[in-house]
Amino acid sequence: MEIETNSALYKQLTGLAGTYEVAKQLCLKNYNVSLTQKNFPSVDMFVQNPKNGKSVPIQVKAQRIANAGGFDISCKCLNIPELIVVFMAFESLKKKEMEFYIASAEEVKPKVVGEKREGISRKSILEAGWENHWDKIEQRLK
Repeated sequence: MEIETNSALYKQLTGLAGTYEVAKQLCLKNYNVSLTQKNFPSVDMFVQNPKNGKSVPIQVKAQRIANAGGFDISCKCLNIPELIVVFMAFESLKKKEMEFYIASAEEVKPKVVGEKREGISRKSILEAGWENHWDKIEQRLK
């Protein structure tokens, strides 16, 4: 089925697929994952260490194909204590594989730009060196 790439449905399905992909990655690292089903503002899932019960909120920002435009994100949602943001692209510009960039809300907040429509540029994400930093989640769950 074809849908327009700038439609709300396309964006919603991309976000949902991204959330499930990040959840899959965390489950494969032996963490418990609970999706919020969009009923918890700015948090897509909670991840828990089953050994000690510690948990961390996660927000996922997904793209089907990585682009230079970056990701929409609001500074308001970055005020949740301990929040981790996972930016992901299902297909990178350079290679045919998924990319994951993991950062704390504290790291993301100063890089968000824009007034009417806030976001973070792909360049800022790449320069920050957040690629595959699953350890940021693991450290908060210790």
